[in-house]
Amino acid sequence: MPEKAKPQKHGFCTFLLDDKRYAIDILTVQEVNRQLRITPVHGAPEYVLGLLNLRGQIVNVVDTKCALGLGRMDVTPESRQLVLKTNADLRTRGCEDLCTSEDLIGLLVDRVSDVIDVDEGRIEDPPPALAKREGTVVLGVVQLDGEILRILDPSRLLVFETELAQLP
Repeated sequence: MPEKAKPQKHGFCTFLLDDKRYAIDILTVQEVNRQLRITPVHGAPEYVLGLLNLRGQIVNVVDTKCALGLGRMDVTPESRQLVLKTNADLRTRGCEDLCTSEDLIGLLVDRVSDVIDVDEGRIEDPPPALAKREGTVVLGVVQLDGEILRILDPSRLLVFETELAQLP
């Protein structure tokens, strides 16, 4: 009798923005950083909080709530940055199907939760009721113990209104 194929699992780094739980593919995350000494950049878009010097590398810090159209972040001692791998880093690691940004980006979040594995079959299409901006960057949702986990596409999170209309 042939063996049943095991469901494909995906690893996700989960985090909170207010009371909502989000996730991004763990392969796109370079590190979780607690350094919050961010240098503001005059004239930067509203969603860019500024720049961070991370061991000699300049990181563009994004207000993730603002990028999702959910208001501004309140930075607290629990706030963290998810520093994402660049597209070049992903290609070097053989992850051509994943995409983030050409630049080093830090997503500021209220709190990092944990890393989880999710069976591919449990990921559902995002509901149409998501807010317009949030709906454009959520790849799918998963029901977890009475709450909804929203899986984000980091490359779409970093694309904004004028560019969004040009995406397929």
